[in-house]
Amino acid sequence: RLKKAYDLYTKGVGTPTMHLVEALQRSYDQGVTDEFLAPLVVVNDQQQPLATFEPGDVVLCFNFRTDRLRQLTIACTQEELPDFGMQRLPLEWYTMTNYKADFKNVNVIFDKEEIHNTMG
Repeated sequence: RLKKAYDLYTKGVGTPTMHLVEALQRSYDQGVTDEFLAPLVVVNDQQQPLATFEPGDVVLCFNFRTDRLRQLTIACTQEELPDFGMQRLPLEWYTMTNYKADFKNVNVIFDKEEIHNTMG
């Protein structure tokens, strides 16, 4: 799944669609939902992706579960993974919570707060 996500965001690899809501509904009608959805790429009338990650882009990650986004954060910002065709990208990367304390150049919006002198 990580490789599929990386290729979707960086290369626009996936099932092309000009109508995202309809494509999602077709998938749901076939019983394929949520984390099992195949990558969908929104394209223009020339079948080119409307967007992929570009150098200098800002990426905001938010998800209830951090495991998948932690993997994507590693692939995009922390480690070269040449065996999988993945490399670090020059992105401004933000996460809602701290995925891992030793990540470099990852901005955490709601870091864990140290609370002192509590009453409870």
